[in-house]
Amino acid sequence: MSAESRPSPGLAQDASHRADAMPGLASPADLSARRFFGSLWDELSSLDSRSWRTLKALMIPGELTRAAFAGQRQRYLPPLRLYLIASAVFFFLAWDVYYAMMVDTLQRNPAAQPAQFLALISDPVAAGRVADLNAWLRFGTVVLLGLGVAVLFWRRRWPLGAHLIFAAHYYCVDFFLFSLLAIPVSLAGSAQRASYDGLINLGLLVLLGYLIAALRRAYQVRWIGAMIRGLALLLLDLLLSTTANQAAILLVAALR
Repeated sequence: MSAESRPSPGLAQDASHRADAMPGLASPADLSARRFFGSLWDELSSLDSRSWRTLKALMIPGELTRAAFAGQRQRYLPPLRLYLIASAVFFFLAWDVYYAMMVDTLQRNPAAQPAQFLALISDPVAAGRVADLNAWLRFGTVVLLGLGVAVLFWRRRWPLGAHLIFAAHYYCVDFFLFSLLAIPVSLAGSAQRASYDGLINLGLLVLLGYLIAALRRAYQVRWIGAMIRGLALLLLDLLLSTTANQAAILLVAALR
């Protein structure tokens, strides 16, 4: 063997070292940061990617849920994964804004609030614990809303998972919508937040309209049935939100 054809000892030793350092892993080129961010860019820039197809279907009320009912799972993101993404966006970017609005509203009418609650929100540490616990409870209300949908359609005897899919898609729209509405609210000062109550009410009306149309498309019900069930589910959603807040206050107060 000629000197030119023999492998360099240094290169051989380097290759052996890398193989020992990464046992069972793909080649370094497959695990590079360039490959990672390139895949991310391809996913975000391709209009035909699963993520964009999922968001476009989500904007059509009930379309994504109906596709899930039909077993079209390869074209779109799974409902639970989409719910986790929407929850991350809402709770990390918008939750503190809305919780501060709620606290401001309650503090403007202290006579109607229990003294225990006023003491909690006046303590920054306790108020932060209430907000965090409330967020976790709010995250879990998707299961209770799914049970509510199952009760409204109990005659169909559908599996509970189907109704949980509808609830997850509804909350995805809820979280994305109010994350967008949180932008102008967050730019306003605390003294001006009260003037954005009308914007929040408008968001609830949009959410109600979406909910009614989604029920009609996904469950193939008449408009009157979709309107009654949609209003019932929105009221249940608001009740669950209020209950989660009250439960968080009681738990934090009991553990102080």
